Amino acid sequence: MEINANLQNAFRFNAIFSTFCALTLIALTDFWSAHFASINNIYIVLSAVGLFVFAGYLLWFSSRKQQPRLSVLAIIASDWLYVIAALVILLLAFNSLSFIATVFLLVTAFVVALAAEWQRRAAFC
Repeated sequence: MEINANLQNAFRFNAIFSTFCALTLIALTDFWSAHFASINNIYIVLSAVGLFVFAGYLLWFSSRKQQPRLSVLAIIASDWLYVIAALVILLLAFNSLSFIATVFLLVTAFVVALAAEWQRRAAFC
């Protein structure tokens, strides 16, 4: 499928937000560990590394004129999976998370949902 300018912008926004989140996780690893029920720092660092890889992939992906339709769907699906995972974490670990961690999950889930919907509309509407 053709990667139009609107879809490029949606992917690039997603990449920028993912990079911002990754930098925040790396810069404040101990802070996030304390707010996420004293989770081991390695999980926070691994999450940040995954976000950096995802952001790089999105930037590369958006720089191409054509991409397989299935690949576009996979990116959109991965964003929705994050939203679902964040909400499940909130439900299952609500009493273990600080207010700041709860807000972080809600805000990131909201922004990722917006990005996923923007990508879907740019690709298929």
